[in-house]
Amino acid sequence: SMVQPNSALGRLARATAHAGMFVTAFHNQSNNDLSKFSTGDYIYPDTDYQLLADFAKRAQSQVRMAAMYKRVETWAAAATATTAFASEDVDLDGEVEYLLFNNQVFAVFEAMGGRLVAAFARNPESGEVFQVIGAQPAYAGSETEEEGIANIIGGAVNAHRTSGFKDWYADGVGGGSSAYVNAVYSVVFSIDGGWRFTSPGGHVVKTIRLPNNSTRLAADYQLSGDVNKLYVRMGLSPDLASMMVRGQEDLTEVLDLANNRYAVINAASEPVTTALSVSGAVLNTNAVDDLPGTLTFDTVNMRNQAFTRQMEVENEDGVLNFSIILSLESGATDRDADGLPAWWEFEHFGDDIIADPNDDTANGQNKNIEAFIAGFDPNDPQASFGVLKSTLPNPVGPAFDLPTLSGRVYTIWYNDDPLTAPDWQIAETVNGTGNLLQWQDDGSNTTPDPDQVPNRFYRVSVDLAL
Repeated sequence: SMVQPNSALGRLARATAHAGMFVTAFHNQSNNDLSKFSTGDYIYPDTDYQLLADFAKRAQSQVRMAAMYKRVETWAAAATATTAFASEDVDLDGEVEYLLFNNQVFAVFEAMGGRLVAAFARNPESGEVFQVIGAQPAYAGSETEEEGIANIIGGAVNAHRTSGFKDWYADGVGGGSSAYVNAVYSVVFSIDGGWRFTSPGGHVVKTIRLPNNSTRLAADYQLSGDVNKLYVRMGLSPDLASMMVRGQEDLTEVLDLANNRYAVINAASEPVTTALSVSGAVLNTNAVDDLPGTLTFDTVNMRNQAFTRQMEVENEDGVLNFSIILSLESGATDRDADGLPAWWEFEHFGDDIIADPNDDTANGQNKNIEAFIAGFDPNDPQASFGVLKSTLPNPVGPAFDLPTLSGRVYTIWYNDDPLTAPDWQIAETVNGTGNLLQWQDDGSNTTPDPDQVPNRFYRVSVDLAL
């Protein structure tokens, strides 16, 4: 059965299928002489058996990936907080994939490279699902799950995709190697709850877990033998559907090198976050996705691949056991239940558990929770909530412009003499839309009419929508 065609997942499934099928007619043409007789018949008719062009064959082979979205839709409709494990052929390639899923995350791993080829974040309040890892509608460069072992080979692009936990390059006693990129790892269920991926030879072992009711995939790496340095590439695609339409327009990056944290937030529909934190390892901000002197991309570094922002992680020198935590957050995620959503804490503090909602030291005048509700930067001492002078004509009545945020309720109060009458009256309550609200006191919501009093005072309060 097919995924619902007009759902968000349905649109991704269609994009994946259409991206492969648009090249159906391309084949290797050996006869290019199209001369004809006066009758219209070809003088040299081409009767040879023609193969699909390589790029068309590679693209069409990925159409099967559209089947994965139906499995995700089935999960989202009955997601539970308890983490489940499954080995199923969700992409119709004849080989099983390894799944981890709970009420907020659905993760798809392949034995090839022990990689996270797709992951989805689910908003547990709305049920909305966002793809956050994987770029299945993009050109794969391969007929299988193989990914390029180098960005550039022979002066041409070799790596077209980067999934999660891609063991990009290993260094050690035997020298450097990209052999682990497409090596087939052995996969077993770990006794501590997760999938354990072991490379051929056993020199790279990674166990990836998803706790109950969690948005965090935790990977523990163990290196041994000839490998003492491993570079791991992470391909991040927060809200793939929005990125396909708006590109990088809505992306915000947060880099906290002091604490080895990095996040990419996409606020196109609702804030969707992919974030990394590492221990025993560092974020390699010197990594590149081109080859200076040979081929240089006219793109932002580490964003050459479609719908993907790459970040590289490497273990610290001499540290053979290290960990990578990949957070996949929807706009509703509040892991520490402090009233501050994870995306907001990531954006302003680099993590989602260190900000105290009642702390006012960052801004100096407002608590963090007040900054979040009002919509200003808690780290800016000059930031505050306020109204703007309106362009509406004053003879109709006093007016002002109010910047609003979605998910907020704005109450406009008035008082003709606050010194002697402490009780303020409500003029109007409006829902925030994310746009500028132009409000005017024309007398329809206030008593008496504003032109009947010598002075009138206004104030605006803002609360989270229920």
